[in-house]
Amino acid sequence: MDGWLDMLRTQQSLDTLSNCCLVVTIAMFSSGIPECVQMVKTRSTGNVQFLPFLMTCCNCLAWMSYGRLNKNMTLILVNAVGAILQSIYIAVFLSVVSNKKPLIKLSSVTFATLWISHWLIQTVFTHDQSIQVFGTICCGITMLMFASPLAELKTVIMTKSTATLSFPLAFTSFLCGSLWSLYGLAMIDNYVIIPNVMGLATSLIRFYLFHKYPSSPQIASKLSMVM
Repeated sequence: MDGWLDMLRTQQSLDTLSNCCLVVTIAMFSSGIPECVQMVKTRSTGNVQFLPFLMTCCNCLAWMSYGRLNKNMTLILVNAVGAILQSIYIAVFLSVVSNKKPLIKLSSVTFATLWISHWLIQTVFTHDQSIQVFGTICCGITMLMFASPLAELKTVIMTKSTATLSFPLAFTSFLCGSLWSLYGLAMIDNYVIIPNVMGLATSLIRFYLFHKYPSSPQIASKLSMVM
C-alpha cells in the first residue's frame, strides 16, 4: 500500500493526475453549454434551473480561495475556468428569464456573503487556520453538490425511469470523483479526498439506477459494457 502511494506521489504521477483532473473537470463544467445554447435559441429557460449554476459558481470561487492559500495551481486553474463558465451560464439565464429581480437579488446576496466570509476568515484566522476553514467550507459545498442529483431518487423509483437524470453528467462526475480522490491521496489532502469519494459513491448509485431503470436502450447497452 505504501509503495503504491509513493508511486502516486512522484512528480510524474502528480503531473499526469493534475492534467487529467483539469481536462475531465472542465468537461463537466462545460455540460451547461448545450442548455445555454438552447436558452438563447428559444429565448426561454425551459426546465433549466438557476440554482445549480449559482451554487457551482460559488463552489468554484471557494475552491479558488483554498487553492490560493495552499499555492495549488491545479485547483486555482480548474476552478477559475469553472467560475468563468458558470458566470456565463448565469448571465445567459438572466438575459432570457422573465422575472429577473428575485434572481439578481439572490445572486447579489450570495456573492456578497461569499466575499464578506472570505474577508472575515482571512482577517480573523491565521494562514493555517484559514486553510482549515476554507477546506471545511469547500468540502461541505462539494458534498452537497454531488448529493443533489439523488434528490430525484424518489421520482426515479416511483416512475421506474431515469429520464430525469443525466447520464453524461453521472459519467463525468464518476471520472471527476475518481481522479480527484487519487489527486487528494497524492497531495495528502483530506478536504479534496472526502467530497470526491462521496461523489464517486453517488455516481455509482446513479449508474445502478440507470442499469435498473434505463431511460433508453442506448444507455442500457453502454452500462452493460461497463458493469
